[in-house]
Amino acid sequence: MKVLLVSEYFPPIIHGGGEISASLLAKELSKNKIEVHVLTSFFNGLKHFEIIDNVKIYRKLKTGKNPKILIDNVKRRFIKNQIKKEIKKLDIIENYDLIHFLNTTTIVKTKKKSYATINGYTNFCPKRNLWYKEKKTCSGCNPIKYVSCITSSTYIGKMKMPFYIKFNPFAWFFSYYDYIKNKNALNNVNRLIVLSDFIDSLAKKNIYKSKIPNIMELSKSKKKIKLSSKKFKVLFVGGLEKHKGLNLLLDAFKKIKNADLFIAGNKINKKNTSNIFYLGNVNYDSMSSLFSQADIVVIPSLWPEPLSRVMIESLYHGCPIIATYVGGNPEGVKNNVNGFLIESSKNNLSTKLQLLIDNKKLRDKFSKESKKLYKEKFDKNKVIKQIIKYYKN
Repeated sequence: MKVLLVSEYFPPIIHGGGEISASLLAKELSKNKIEVHVLTSFFNGLKHFEIIDNVKIYRKLKTGKNPKILIDNVKRRFIKNQIKKEIKKLDIIENYDLIHFLNTTTIVKTKKKSYATINGYTNFCPKRNLWYKEKKTCSGCNPIKYVSCITSSTYIGKMKMPFYIKFNPFAWFFSYYDYIKNKNALNNVNRLIVLSDFIDSLAKKNIYKSKIPNIMELSKSKKKIKLSSKKFKVLFVGGLEKHKGLNLLLDAFKKIKNADLFIAGNKINKKNTSNIFYLGNVNYDSMSSLFSQADIVVIPSLWPEPLSRVMIESLYHGCPIIATYVGGNPEGVKNNVNGFLIESSKNNLSTKLQLLIDNKKLRDKFSKESKKLYKEKFDKNKVIKQIIKYYKN
């Protein structure tokens, strides 16, 4: 079988978990005797074509390198025509058995059997985060509701909203227009891969779907970071952005006794206190050492996480988890089984935290169940078998 994966960005260009997942998928498919090609974007300093881990990588697309910059986002609007053209040219030579779009922004109509992985909300929300007025999960959009939402929000997607979008009717029009196009683009593929039941509930009912999580490659840390504490260790991994819910955790932690909170994430540059320690940007090679030392991991997301990589890594390391009941969090946190699912209030969070701190027997039970859940649902060998079976079905 010969498969073409289409991804706007691909390592070494990484903007998030999507690019890591794309690289792992290509690598694991190749290991399982699938001939894998990748169509992605070219940037200065990279090769137009190379073979890595037996995967042929064609860097033929032109797009903006930084999605957070206005001019680069404008460039991204024209990528679909390029994708159509390049798929057609490559397919004449290679005759692919199927095309798999790994970003919802790259979906185009093709004559070949086609799949798309839905790993975000581009197809379901013009603000791309399904977070209505940054207060609750959105239940559906229309133009009037959208204007009310965007003018009451500070974030678009995962980034802070620039003023030229928040108060610009022309920007509102184009973002809503793009949302309609992306929503309709789902009709251009034969089958969908969704990461969670939550995303499954958003996708159209008349499209064949299968729920398959992203592939995770988890290993022991090459570089270890020591969490120096004789107290109970609570771990948060993420940025300072509002949607990650760090402020909720910090408020709840004021009531916690006999514990230290360790915060790892991008652009964190704050002073430590007596029981709160900011680790700053932690390299991925060191992340495993943090999870292996944590007594509990907290995922206090306010927006509906599609499927948190932090959650899956926590399961792998056998961490008890406390997570908010949003998005795909129920996929990896079973309430009172391997952790707690809570409503987003500091009182709920502090109560559950203190309960786990004081109850070693419960922590041990949750730890055992987390490892069991990882093996049942997220083990990479099981995931790749699911994908290949879906390809061949």
